[in-house]
Amino acid sequence: MAGTGKLVLISVDGSKHADYALEFYAKQIKAPGDKLTLLHIPQLYSMKDASPGIMQDLMQKMKAGADEMKARYVAKMAELGLQGDVQIGFGDPGEQICAFAAKTHAAIIIMGTRGLGAIRRTIMGSVSDYVLHHSHVPVLICHN
Repeated sequence: MAGTGKLVLISVDGSKHADYALEFYAKQIKAPGDKLTLLHIPQLYSMKDASPGIMQDLMQKMKAGADEMKARYVAKMAELGLQGDVQIGFGDPGEQICAFAAKTHAAIIIMGTRGLGAIRRTIMGSVSDYVLHHSHVPVLICHN
């Protein structure tokens, strides 16, 4: 699946589902020569009615949270014996994951899923569902 010199992109969000996807890769898929990138896209909420001061405070908190997430996954990769990098992006998670995969020529996207039912997925949307239907590279959805 992910062969020598291939870029493997794993989407992470701090959830147990994302952790499972990373662990699944480490134990079941990892191949010599793989280049691993973890991508975290914080969920953005509409701030159109927020004052500039509140918006600036929220952005600072979001950046601090993203930095903590990056440190957490650097440690998690070391714990699993993996080498790679952690990238942080901003915007719509599904769109950004697909765009990052295309831009970096990823060979595969691996991600976890919360396992929403069809009705909840339709109403709430699902990042994994979006990526599965819009990615131009293979997508592996890990259910735990």
